[in-house]
Amino acid sequence: MRKILKKAEKLFPDSTDIQLMAVQGEPVAYKRLQRVGEIVDKERKRLEKEGYFEKSCIGHFWLEVET
Repeated sequence: MRKILKKAEKLFPDSTDIQLMAVQGEPVAYKRLQRVGEIVDKERKRLEKEGYFEKSCIGHFWLEVET
């Protein structure tokens, strides 16, 4: 599974799903939690930049596929 995830990360470096799946292999719990936090922060910033946190779409936020 790790080999497949490495290949997937190279093909889709910005994929949050792939990054989160790769974190599951981290044996140290606090490092896993830290990495998940980093991934979530990075994705939140990307979504903010794309305008998904604006007032006009906040009511539909969870209906968007990207979120």
